[in-house]
Amino acid sequence: MLIPVACGLVAGLGLWCLLRAFLVPATPLDRALAALAQPRAPLSGAETGGGVGAVDDLAGRFGAWIMAVTGTDLRGLAPDLAVLERSQEHHLVQRMRTALLYGAFPLMVWGFTRLGAGIDPAHPALILVATLGAGVLGWFVTDAQVRGRARARRREFDGALVTYVSLVAVLLAGGAGIQQALTDAVDTGRGWAFLVLRRSLTDARIRGVSPWEAFDEHGTRLGLTSLVDLAATMELGGTSGAHVRESLITKAKALRTHQLAALEREAAGRTSAMVGPTGLMLAGFVILLIYPAFQAILNL
Repeated sequence: MLIPVACGLVAGLGLWCLLRAFLVPATPLDRALAALAQPRAPLSGAETGGGVGAVDDLAGRFGAWIMAVTGTDLRGLAPDLAVLERSQEHHLVQRMRTALLYGAFPLMVWGFTRLGAGIDPAHPALILVATLGAGVLGWFVTDAQVRGRARARRREFDGALVTYVSLVAVLLAGGAGIQQALTDAVDTGRGWAFLVLRRSLTDARIRGVSPWEAFDEHGTRLGLTSLVDLAATMELGGTSGAHVRESLITKAKALRTHQLAALEREAAGRTSAMVGPTGLMLAGFVILLIYPAFQAILNL
């Protein structure tokens, strides 16, 4: 019963994809131009090496085809994916893979218990519902993982930005110009956060715009509110070195205070989360102590 239903679902999905493949709507011109204007994330070492690069390229093409056929729009996750330097096509493939793995787990349990132990654990309809539910869960788990990793990277960026802003303020106090201070400060750092800042300054130099305009564009694209706020602060400071230095010092203090408050909230949340497990452990210990006496009373 279960196998014909699963085969029917797969066949129906295949026919639907084939029909959509011949009825793919043309991409609007504004969306195509916006996609071309988006800066491309550099490929990592794993993506540029041999067979792994070929597999990733094939996965990207398959994801692009699925997005074109189904009309999937992942613009809501675009900032998080940009922070993780992952394309929407690869994320869609990861979604499908996780959903298939989660959906296959109930089928594997049913198959092992039915074929191995010779018992029928549940009705095939319940197994089918569990398979579909697990697949849907895996579909949304991928999005939750992306959002969690993106939040962690943004927290990492906020910490690095405090260091960068403080260093720029020190260089400005030493007599350096605004452009020189921004460039020298970013050259001393390492990691993903300083790479984003370095790209922003390079983009500003190539396009002939001010650094705070490039900071604002990259911060908006990546969902980095601290970088957008820094751009607004620098824009209000103008081109005067003294005003910019004072603005950056004030901004560094505000970022440091905000970061410490966030760490305190996180520590308080983790402390509160330990109340439940600690209470359960004490309750189990008390039950373990009184169980022999309770059993002895029952045996009287």
